[in-house]
Amino acid sequence: MKTIIISPAQVGGAKPGRKIQRIVRGNFKSGKGKELSEKLRREGVTCCVLFEYISGGSYFRNKLMYARKFGDRQYIISPDGLLSPSDILDLPAVKRYMKCDMKGDKTLQEKIRKRIKQQAENLGIMGDEVIFIGSQEYLNILKPIFPNLKYPLKLKGKSNIEKAKILEEAIRSGSELNYERV
Repeated sequence: MKTIIISPAQVGGAKPGRKIQRIVRGNFKSGKGKELSEKLRREGVTCCVLFEYISGGSYFRNKLMYARKFGDRQYIISPDGLLSPSDILDLPAVKRYMKCDMKGDKTLQEKIRKRIKQQAENLGIMGDEVIFIGSQEYLNILKPIFPNLKYPLKLKGKSNIEKAKILEEAIRSGSELNYERV
């Protein structure tokens, strides 16, 4: 089986983005942000809907669409380990995520690594071909768990806009990208 893990939209760290702050505070008068903020408070929202809105562009959406098209299983790396795209995040979880710096906090990275290893064993992912699509900073979390971890060759060194276009073309053409071990 092929498992594709993608990185999330930037939620936490030293400077959480304005969109996530506004969603948490409920600072919208109308539109998609208001709907999302209200739904987050009432019942929670799927992580893929939240991350797509926060990212504001096609890169996250295209990562997810690519993973769904070419992967048997899809997960998003998070402070809680691996999330399924349909997992629901509630307001307390999002507030907690805003305080997390997954790229810079070594203690948090080790905690996430242990959680993902446990999840991978429980989900039967350890024997899968595992592909990662996303920010290179997450590789130091995933590589110790998946020694044969692969990354799409065409995405190396590209901007997020370029990556989004490459993924979109692969989805449209039905041509899976080539991967290399990291």
